[in-house]
Amino acid sequence: MKPIKLILAYIITVLLSAGNSMSQVPYEASIGNNSVSGDTVFFDIFFRATDPAQPLYFGDADIVFFFNDSNFTAETFGYVEESTYFINSNGTRTHAYDYNIATDTLSQNVIVVNVSGLAFSTQNQFNSRVAKIDTTHNLHKLGRFYVTGITNPSGNLDLEWKTSPPGVSTIIMSYIPTDPWYEYMASGTLIEPPVIPLHPFRDVAVTSFSSPVNGQILDRNGSDVTVYLKNLGDESVNNIDVYMQFDSLPPVGPVTVVQALSPGDSVSVIFNGANQLSSNEDAIGNLTVYSQILNDDDSLNNGTTVSVVLTDPVTSFPFFESWRTPALWTTSGTASLWSTHIATDPSGAPSDTSLKSAFFGNNGTQLLRSPLIDLTGMTNPVLAFYVAYTTKSTSPGNDVVQVLISTNGGISYNPAIFDKGWTSIPSLGTVPSQDPEFIPGAANHWRHEIVNLTPYAGEKIVVSFSAISGVGNNAWIDNVKITDADHLSFISVNAAGTYGNLESDGAKINFTALRPGLGGNTISQPDALLETITFPMINVTPLTYYKEQRRGTPINKNHGKRDGNFGISPDASEGVLVLSRVDENPINNTFATNLTSTTFSGAIFTPDVVANRYWEIAFTGNDYVSTATYDVIIDISTQLGIVDPDRLYILKRADQNADWVCVSTITEYELGLPVRLIASGLQGFSQFTIGSEDGTLPVSIVEFTAVPEKNNVKLNWKTEWEAGNDRFEIQRKLTGSKDWSAIGNIPGAGNVTTPRNYTFTDKGLAVGVYDYRLICYDTDGNVSDDNMPVINVEIGAPEVFALLQNYPNPFNPVTQIDFQVPVEGMVKLNVFDIAGREVSTIVNENLAPGYYTYSFDASSLSTGAYFYRLVTKNTVLTKRMLLVK
Repeated sequence: MKPIKLILAYIITVLLSAGNSMSQVPYEASIGNNSVSGDTVFFDIFFRATDPAQPLYFGDADIVFFFNDSNFTAETFGYVEESTYFINSNGTRTHAYDYNIATDTLSQNVIVVNVSGLAFSTQNQFNSRVAKIDTTHNLHKLGRFYVTGITNPSGNLDLEWKTSPPGVSTIIMSYIPTDPWYEYMASGTLIEPPVIPLHPFRDVAVTSFSSPVNGQILDRNGSDVTVYLKNLGDESVNNIDVYMQFDSLPPVGPVTVVQALSPGDSVSVIFNGANQLSSNEDAIGNLTVYSQILNDDDSLNNGTTVSVVLTDPVTSFPFFESWRTPALWTTSGTASLWSTHIATDPSGAPSDTSLKSAFFGNNGTQLLRSPLIDLTGMTNPVLAFYVAYTTKSTSPGNDVVQVLISTNGGISYNPAIFDKGWTSIPSLGTVPSQDPEFIPGAANHWRHEIVNLTPYAGEKIVVSFSAISGVGNNAWIDNVKITDADHLSFISVNAAGTYGNLESDGAKINFTALRPGLGGNTISQPDALLETITFPMINVTPLTYYKEQRRGTPINKNHGKRDGNFGISPDASEGVLVLSRVDENPINNTFATNLTSTTFSGAIFTPDVVANRYWEIAFTGNDYVSTATYDVIIDISTQLGIVDPDRLYILKRADQNADWVCVSTITEYELGLPVRLIASGLQGFSQFTIGSEDGTLPVSIVEFTAVPEKNNVKLNWKTEWEAGNDRFEIQRKLTGSKDWSAIGNIPGAGNVTTPRNYTFTDKGLAVGVYDYRLICYDTDGNVSDDNMPVINVEIGAPEVFALLQNYPNPFNPVTQIDFQVPVEGMVKLNVFDIAGREVSTIVNENLAPGYYTYSFDASSLSTGAYFYRLVTKNTVLTKRMLLVK
């Protein structure tokens, strides 16, 4: 069989600047990856630069092909790939510069491939628009070509290099940064490729991701990955191994596609279960999925890559971000706006780390994305944060800050749940406009905001702060907090007065003064702005590192039905009051020294304990024009563990990073009982709780309940903390009586700062109403019995007669017999032997309704079975028992 020969020839010309001597630009060229399909032969052309100091540039190049026309009929020539790429030393590919390819037939067995650089008129255009070949990469692939009309497809394909005929030139340009250009000859080494057996073209590749998409935030503890695998070759392929690799971590897999995949067909491949994407730490990186088959003719196109963010979802709440050591927040957008900087924080502490959006002198949009937040199990999740902002006095810009929520890892976002700019009513601004760059310098430069996340309860979300620059002045965000409220209210405020419900909210706000109106010149921020914002999902960067992004994905404005923006009102004196109540101890409880604020008793002191309840309160009506003045009213009618209600403070602080500050407090009474605390003349909303001195009570009792169980009462109580607590004494009395009786003791936990649960059962009670209380003894012998919580429980009469099984049974020689009587009357309880002879009378008297327990002593009886019988006017009940001696 006569081998088929494909012959390639070059004439190389190099352009040098005037005044330079002739220079030889060394290179290597080769043909590879050749294969035959039907009557068509395919092959690739490669170049390699060999001198680091002399790169090659394609300008206009003619590549000449010779072949023996006796082996072809009606041959045609063309190319499969026009775009070229570089092949790196590790086998990965990098896109090369663009140029045009055309073909022309000079004669029956000579074809010329013309490579043309795109038109250029400047030096920079030349640098970027022609194909540069240097030693950075192993090879430069020019493209994939083909010749059809082959008549002898079997045997070997022998590829050779030959010289070019006269009149045909190949030009490779070597860049010298001067004009004009001159042509000189240069030489290269032509590599003789090996003789390769012909076979059908085999090529399988992972072509795209179904999930995740570029920039998506994923659960690093395990996330499914789905890709599409396609047969790009000419024959069916089976047993295809697919692997997944995140950055430098070991590959995961293979997931094997066993069934045959026909040419052109695709199949979905899923990495799940043990093959899920996972990582031991939070990371931003590249996720690559690639295929492997035997005899792959193009192994360079096997994989595809996306950039993803892996985070450990937040499951511990409250989640608090102070930006001092931030979690893995990532940014994307058309500008670099978000970064951390030093400012005075919302508590007034100087030189603290806060988040800044640099609207000052910068245009564009940037999104700051949280890690995954897992709201599973939450009922009323809320987002709280502080914002500080102003615009410029001259040429004021309408900068906008939004809060957006994504339920798919940051791919798309629902309509903004917080959306304010300088011209919004009320305004985003917290201080009057100024031309110098704005940096918060006082606590009153900040405003507390609370946003409702309840529509997302039970979901994994990404919280994003969107910065949309109007080239105004800087906006600042600090102390972001997410928690689950026990009660949440959003109340419209349109005039001075009292808002809230003490029974449900536990607190009320009495607005004594609202800010004056702004008139009709201020325009609300339009929601339609959402339709024009784009956020890129590629090249995602961590918060502390930024680079400009170029591609964008529009917000999905119609994704789901969610609550809209709060606080945009047509009148500047209006807003929304947000009351968020949390029924647990606040964390990080430190206290500012108090020298001036008074309690209702007139005493001045610094508290050292707080209640097991706190409130986050915000009002959207505050802005740079003025701030509402108000009284806060807190319910104490159901608060347990109060030693002296006249020595209580309402405490106020910015958040858990700040000290509690006392405000002068009045205790109000109704019918001689303390019912509420009031603090007046306040400005600026934040976090509130109740505080007092430690006093003599060595515990914080947060729950105390009594549950009747027939003629028993089960007592349960819970402490939030204990300080030197030795024991609890349980006391009982009949309701209406003054005399308490000790009925038991339970050891205390000593010194603990975590909750403890206790239980005690009071047994064998008669029908009636009882009071219970706890007496605390500390380790120094002190006793606390004043103002301890008292609970009330009723033991009701049974509804039916009942005779219960004795216990123990079998017994020797004493056992207990329980029975219950629903109505007053004569009752007999007798014991009989197996022959029916009465051997004992236990009860023979008139009994009131109730539960009864009697002991039976069988010391004088012999081993055997006995019967005990309960007889009333209308009832006879019998049970069997066994005496074993």
